[in-house]
Amino acid sequence: MTKREAYDWLAQTLAIPREECKIGLMKLEDCARVSQAVGERFGTE
Repeated sequence: MTKREAYDWLAQTLAIPREECKIGLMKLEDCARVSQAVGERFGTE
């Protein structure tokens, strides 16, 4: 998965616009959602 594909997947999974899908701009709650989504997708949680 390329970086672009990863961000496309994450934006779709979080139901946010791709342009707003930037880890550095996310609040703590958003980061928790990212962690959960990645864990579910890649089996790390």
